[in-house]
Amino acid sequence: MTTSHHRIRRAAAGFAGALALLLAVAGCGEQDSVEQPGGDAPSASADDELAALVPDEIKADGKILVGVDATYAPAEFLDTDGSTVIGFDVDLFNTVAGKLGLTTEYVPSQFDDIIPGVMSGKYEIGVSSFTINDERKAQVDMVSYFSAGTQ
Repeated sequence: MTTSHHRIRRAAAGFAGALALLLAVAGCGEQDSVEQPGGDAPSASADDELAALVPDEIKADGKILVGVDATYAPAEFLDTDGSTVIGFDVDLFNTVAGKLGLTTEYVPSQFDDIIPGVMSGKYEIGVSSFTINDERKAQVDMVSYFSAGTQ
């Protein structure tokens, strides 16, 4: 692995750590109202301490480039305009990015291309309902925030 690959993996690990911390403390704040189905997505103001943990390479332009498979409603899918990525994963990660002082840019991709895209630097993060498994954990840092099952 080249030095640039090590730098990218180290930056991604630092960002994943900040993201994990944010997700862990996200439920500790006050809530003024209960979101209703179909309502506006939550927003968050930047937290300077968390924003300071974002790697310089990511915060340089103020946005995070997100690889996403936009075919998995209701988690992530295209809106009726055919180009805007929406869904509960998008709402959640927009809030995370806001806490980190960043905006998001979603880039629709084939699901199997997202992790290699993160590893190559094409995307700074992947958000796409990934099942966490040993093979994926060997490639990238992953954050668990949702538990699903079958019935």
